[in-house]
Amino acid sequence: MRPLLPIACLALALASASLAAEPPATADADAGSPEGEAASAGGYSIGPGLPVPAGQPQPGQYETRVESYRASPTYSQDRDFPGTRFWRLDPGSYEVEAWWTGETLSPRLGGGQDNFYQTEIEMGLAPHLQMDVYLNVDNPPHSVAYDLAGLAVEVRYSIARDYGSIWANPVLYLEFTPQYFNSPRLEGRILLGGDLLPGKPGLIVAAANLYYEQNLVPTQTPDGIDAELGVDAAASVQVFRDTLRLGAELKGGLDDHAVSRLTPGLPQFPTLLVGPNFIVKLPSNALKLMGTIFFGTEPYDPAVMPMLVLGTMWR
Repeated sequence: MRPLLPIACLALALASASLAAEPPATADADAGSPEGEAASAGGYSIGPGLPVPAGQPQPGQYETRVESYRASPTYSQDRDFPGTRFWRLDPGSYEVEAWWTGETLSPRLGGGQDNFYQTEIEMGLAPHLQMDVYLNVDNPPHSVAYDLAGLAVEVRYSIARDYGSIWANPVLYLEFTPQYFNSPRLEGRILLGGDLLPGKPGLIVAAANLYYEQNLVPTQTPDGIDAELGVDAAASVQVFRDTLRLGAELKGGLDDHAVSRLTPGLPQFPTLLVGPNFIVKLPSNALKLMGTIFFGTEPYDPAVMPMLVLGTMWR
């Protein structure tokens, strides 16, 4: 047996030298198999990876974002129609608008041009809720004076949490002016609106409002109750992407037209105004111009009543 010992030692030495000469296994050798990845990763990670910038989640951390509402379509966040309200702003959205409403009054009401200016701040506060605050300034007919017509607060409450989850997207609207030509004034509306072609969102949008408003202390103003009751309705079609929409708008119902009346009852005069509507805007609502030019059809209606709104929106 002793002659075999040198041979066994020589074989063992050759085997050890052969193992030492083989290249070490790399991650690429078994990159296509889970076993290879696990072996090269040691069960933790494959290589050191790239450095993570400061402020970003580090390896081993988990981060997610949860929104409590579904974002509304872009066109529902515009004031597409100056005279007809539609839906509400999403939470965290803000808008500033400057308004001009001009009325060429009927000769039966003394004629002349009334100019009404408003500056409005709109705020999407939470799901269901929007609040607006605005300042009113009036330049009455046959006068160069500009009269402060009071601050106003407007609140919208959507019945649905998300746009499109209830037919016509109903919204309750309440506007309160603490001092409107010496009397507090209250206006209530039910806002309805949505897509006329559900398969093509935003192509044709329509809206309608049922409304009533009046002075709350009629004895403190020469206009008396000055009530208004009626329906505003409008529709527009997308002409060029999200930049230009064209349509039409109408206002119909009963109106006191600031003719003094202290006894309760329906407003005195029928009213029907109709006219073309447009909205043109820059991307992301950075700047937008909306307008409707109404033409009166009833004897006490203003002959022409343009409404223009310039606004900007951000989130």
